[in-house]
Amino acid sequence: MSAIKCGSLLELSDAYIRYALVEISSLCYDRWTKSDVCRKMSLAGWDTVAVWKTYRQGSDYSYALGAFPTWELLQHRPEQVLEVLMHPSFVSSETGQAILEQSENVPWQVHIDAKAIARLSPKENCYLIGVFAKYSDALELNASNVLLVQPANAGNVGTIMRSMLGFGVNDLAIIPPAVDCFDPRVVRAAMGAHFRMRFTTYPDYAAYAQHFPQHHLYPFMLQGAVRLQDATLTQPFSLIFGNESTGLDASYAHVGQSVVIEHANTIDSLNVTIAAGIALHHFARAAFEA
Repeated sequence: MSAIKCGSLLELSDAYIRYALVEISSLCYDRWTKSDVCRKMSLAGWDTVAVWKTYRQGSDYSYALGAFPTWELLQHRPEQVLEVLMHPSFVSSETGQAILEQSENVPWQVHIDAKAIARLSPKENCYLIGVFAKYSDALELNASNVLLVQPANAGNVGTIMRSMLGFGVNDLAIIPPAVDCFDPRVVRAAMGAHFRMRFTTYPDYAAYAQHFPQHHLYPFMLQGAVRLQDATLTQPFSLIFGNESTGLDASYAHVGQSVVIEHANTIDSLNVTIAAGIALHHFARAAFEA
């Protein structure tokens, strides 16, 4: 099976997919998603290209847009990779050659297709896209985590993921309504951190609190009871941040030890990504000093 396929894309019609599945697994097409089909066909040696569509939240797959996020996907979630799309100008690069070499011994293929990349990426400087099947991870019960309550901005969530990984907190909980963590904009903003983290959604705060009864809770609020520098650090901890526009509602003032990050009165508040970064650095100091 060739690792590279150039030229026009082949649309996978329902009839073609049904035929492929009968040949490969003798299972009914209705039991499989599009990513299942492509993976089965690739494992069976079928040199086939799927026409990947612009991302939708209901899709069973998503995209890592850019060279670094795609490389991190290949290194840390290789079992989820469905396909890699590469721009012709990227083939001769060191990373491009490394990926092509890696693709010879894995069930996914590299496809050279500038048009597909232009169609899927809103940015012109994108030369590599990793297509991957969505996955789910349970958060570790005894590990510290961050809880985001109704985050609305994809870039903010991705940036917070990156900061979390940098300061040694690998578990992220989210309460909806919220941005989709598999949105390619989240993946790109996280710059690869997305694939080293565990994240999951809880329907409400009560469900989250029931799951982590042993955690010491630190909601960050403008009306916090203690200053960040005076907060008592106890592990495992949960750092809680609210929506970008509204923050946390008043009920969180009675949850754990509410914290305020002091700043000059020339601004009304800090961006949630800045607040999260400051808080994560403060709570990670002990680990770095050790």
